[in-house]
Amino acid sequence: MVAPNVSKWSAIKSLLREFRISPNEVVAIGDGPNDIEMLRHVGTGADFVTGHHENDGLAEFIERYLYKSYESFVI
Repeated sequence: MVAPNVSKWSAIKSLLREFRISPNEVVAIGDGPNDIEMLRHVGTGADFVTGHHENDGLAEFIERYLYKSYESFVI
């Protein structure tokens, strides 16, 4: 059971408003039906498939897609 209008995306939206961050600047990772709304609204979402979290899937994603992108902006 979930309270009406409460989801991962609604929580993220609240934080984005509070900190004045664009959804395009957000990366979300999820693997279940309750993640779909969140993945559809962020800048980087369901575009990648990684390994299971128990096999360091999140670290793999960060190293492969985020860290290398960040390095190119560092002067």
